[in-house]
Amino acid sequence: MLKCDGSVYNLEDALEKPIETIFSGPAASLLGASYLAKLDTCAAIDVGGTSTDVSAIYQGVPEISDSGSVVGGWKTRVRAMKMETSATGGDSHVWITDGKVKIGPRRVIPLCVAAVEYPGLLQKLSHMKPLPRKSLDENYQPTKFFVRTGYACNGLNNEEAEMLQHIGSDPISIHELYTSMHAMPSGKIIDSLIKKRLVQAIGFTPTDALH
Repeated sequence: MLKCDGSVYNLEDALEKPIETIFSGPAASLLGASYLAKLDTCAAIDVGGTSTDVSAIYQGVPEISDSGSVVGGWKTRVRAMKMETSATGGDSHVWITDGKVKIGPRRVIPLCVAAVEYPGLLQKLSHMKPLPRKSLDENYQPTKFFVRTGYACNGLNNEEAEMLQHIGSDPISIHELYTSMHAMPSGKIIDSLIKKRLVQAIGFTPTDALH
């Protein structure tokens, strides 16, 4: 096994002191990235399903934290490599409002993943028109699409049921919803359908940025 300082740890010792393996995943990512890139000195970013870790290696040796690994503000005193961790997963929605870039908290299907599952999505993206900056919010984005899930529709109000009729198994944009409904879609109704798992959002994510 790997310890969080990048050194090797045998299974017997890991069973005695499992705390030593904390952050072993990011440690393995850093050493693996250095090996694959054939660089002894580099920085690495590891974007996973729930978090993003940034760390560095210098002349083949990871930078070690003087204070040890800190988790939730608690000092574990476990020797660990330096890294910055944020709760930003690979499917966190990246969106813009008021000229500022927001990340999350909602998760969406990454565009690169959706483009494989829905072959017509790339063509839709290429024909998307610019949106007024003042109107941008979490749902009103030039790279945001919506698609129906397979969950049963129960307990919907009239507005939710009406909007759901316009969202099918192919991704649909805000522009297309507007054309289909002959009215601007309500962000609150979209949010409600997403929370009820009847609609899944597709959008730009850190995974797309890495691609």
